[in-house]
This record gives sequence, C-alpha cells and structure tokens, in this order.
Amino acid sequence: MPVDWTAIIAAVDARSVHVAPLPFNATLEQLSAFFATFGGVQQVRMQRWPAVEAPAGGAKTKTVKLFKGTAIVEMATQEEADALLAGPAVYADATLRCMPKPEYQKRYAEVSRGCGCGRSLVPKRGEDGQRPWRAQPDARVRRPRTRTASRPRCRPRSCAP
Repeated sequence: MPVDWTAIIAAVDARSVHVAPLPFNATLEQLSAFFATFGGVQQVRMQRWPAVEAPAGGAKTKTVKLFKGTAIVEMATQEEADALLAGPAVYADATLRCMPKPEYQKRYAEVSRGCGCGRSLVPKRGEDGQRPWRAQPDARVRRPRTRTASRPRCRPRSCAP
C-alpha cells in the first residue's frame, strides 16, 4: 500500500508554528520546556545562520551555526498548535510572534523571490562556490545581512513590466 506523503507533510505542517523573537542564548531544553506549557511538543527546530569563524593563529577556518532567534515548534495535535497561536506567549520578557508554518513559508518565499522580477534577495554562491559572507577570512564571526521590508528590493526601471 503506497504512503501518501503529501497528506503526512500537510498534517505535520498544520500543527507546526513559527515563533520569534527568541533570545540568542536560549537552549533547546529551555525552549522545549517553555512550549510544553501549551501542550505536547513533538519537536523544536531552532533556525540557524551559517557563519565563518577564523581562529587566531592561522588555524583552519570552520563554519559555525549561530542561532537566528526563531524556531519552528511542532506540537502534538492541531488543537495544541491553535492554543499556542491564540494565547499571548511571553518568553524572556518578550511577546512572541506566532504564525502557522505554511503562512511563514509563504511569506519567506515572497521575500526570496523579490518583487517578481526574477531576481532573488537571497545571496547567491560566488564563482568559488562560497557564499558572499564567507569571503572575508580575517573576520572573526560575521552573520549575513538580513533582508528587511524597509530596504529597497530592486531598481524600479529594471523591474518594470
């Protein structure tokens, strides 16, 4: 009997919630314990930025992953996810913005596409195969610049239909 993976993924996405802002020093155990107050937690996925760490002394650089301050929380049931979405969640003196995972994915896809001109706002890999923020080996730890709505997306003349 074949498995309908699209139905399974849709069910998991329906009970998953995107939450932000979270403190950068939060741990997985702390977040799991906090979200357990709203119901059963299946999984907490802490989103991370890749960054380059260049140790002093000329040792080989390595990529570390810095916590982004956002997470995807998969609750046990749809009702528990609705409780998290409905109630004002306050963690570390900050009111969390909660939205369903499909809505978050839709908004992120709109930012990634830009204004519809076909150019992406997400940095591309360079000729050396590295992301642009990895180009500075002398930087200790450098996080990529985030794209915000206040920054112009592209030039109007080049994007005119």
